[in-house]
Order: sequence, then structure tokens, then C-alpha cells
Amino acid sequence: YASGGTTHPVADALLQARNEHRVRAADVRKITIRLTHDSFQHNGWKLARPVTSIGAQLNVAYVGAVALLDGAVFVSQFTPERMDADDVWALIDRTEVINDADVDDLAKRSGTPRATRVSIELVDGPPIEIEILEAKGTRNRALSNEEVRGKFRGLLSEPLGSARTDAIAREALELRHRPSGATLVELLAAPVGDA
Repeated sequence: YASGGTTHPVADALLQARNEHRVRAADVRKITIRLTHDSFQHNGWKLARPVTSIGAQLNVAYVGAVALLDGAVFVSQFTPERMDADDVWALIDRTEVINDADVDDLAKRSGTPRATRVSIELVDGPPIEIEILEAKGTRNRALSNEEVRGKFRGLLSEPLGSARTDAIAREALELRHRPSGATLVELLAAPVGDA
């Protein structure tokens, strides 16, 4: 994710709510994000408008909101327009972030310092409880090769264009079979467009 590492379990939880439980913002009465003491201190403060991109990237309420709304926590979630969008702030206003002693205990017992619990109270239906011990992309939850390729393309396609991005990926993947890295260096050294 294009956000601080401590926010990643929250992104995972809200993406799980969206993708597996089919939760949409209109379904949500309240979201409670339960963090360890350290995670709360670093990323649990009450966010207010206007927000900078680094502020949004480090705040669990913001990251959770865009994960649920957009199904992504990537570069486009941290543009000035998105950071000031009313739908994001409406969901942030229905989000409470707390330090939970039970999550501190869970983190200690499991050896997962970023353990997180997210509770979603729905307008209609039973509440949803999601526990994330390790975020995707860490320790035992490594990204697949296809996910790494997707992230690479997502980061480079806009400034470099799809054709050049694909050429760089091909050269990098085949580098061990090349007599030199000259072609890759040429592709990487070419001018970059305005992003």
C-alpha cells in the first residue's frame, strides 16, 4: 500500500470487509479500529481537514476509509482531490480509533506488533469483526509474483507509459540471461513524463 506500514493491517481489514463481506460505505453506521498502544500513538490520531498527503498516508482512519470506498490504497488515493473528498470524510467521521489493551495482549502473545481488530457496525445486519495479525506483504503474507508485477505497473505506467513499463519489466526479468544490463539502463535512463 502507498501508506505507512502500521496502517497496512487496517487496509487489509477494510479491503476484506469490502471484498469478502460486500460492505459499502452506505452500509456502515460505525467503524471501530482497535490498535496496540504503539500503533495508536503513531497512526491513530483524530484527523482533520485539510490534510497533507503524509498525514493521510499515516492515519488509519483515512487509510481505512479509502480502502473501503475505493478498493485500493495506492497513489491515486493520496491526491489533493481525493484527500478532500466528502465521501472520504463522511466515512472518517463514522470511524473511531482506540488503543485496546486486548489488542496489546494479542500482539504480545502472537509476536505480531501491528495486530489490529476492526469492528464494523452496519446500518442493517450483524456487526462484522475482522482481526489482522500480519499485513499483506509482510513476514508470512508475502506478495505473489503477479501482485509485485501489478504494483510495479501501477507505479510506473502513468509517468513512463505502458509500453516502456512493460519493456522495463521484461528486461528486468530476463536480466540474468543478458550479456549486460545496457538495455535496461537505457530504458531506465530515458526521460520521464509529467505525472
